[in-house]
Amino acid sequence: MSDYKPSYTWPASVPFRLFYESGNLRVFIIENVQHNWNWLSECAEDIRPTDYFFVIGGWYQSESFASEANQIFSLLNLRKQNFFMMYNSPQEKSNFEKQGFQGDVINHNAWLKEKQFGATGAAKKFDAGALSSATCWRRR
Repeated sequence: MSDYKPSYTWPASVPFRLFYESGNLRVFIIENVQHNWNWLSECAEDIRPTDYFFVIGGWYQSESFASEANQIFSLLNLRKQNFFMMYNSPQEKSNFEKQGFQGDVINHNAWLKEKQFGATGAAKKFDAGALSSATCWRRR
């Protein structure tokens, strides 16, 4: 397993977060299985049967991406029933269902707190906005 490398992992950061915890139950939100290879491979043995994961699918989740996720689950002995995939399209859902994953077409923005991003009543300054971060791995 130590020589396995997925097609892409998140560089120098861990894009997962604890969403809910109560007693033995923990619910995490993570982005893509491949992107979290480093974290999952280090922590797989510590994942409890009562841990559940909502997996946000960032970009297009192709058949090869689904196959690679399936390989990761096999290598790490992860339980697919503890992971709920959030797909961007019915095609992505179909790609992952062929590999035995469960989930549904749910946009990642479903997790936003609506009142947190309300209009302020201030005068409009810009006609467009960009949501990104200035990091070295972003395309420029």
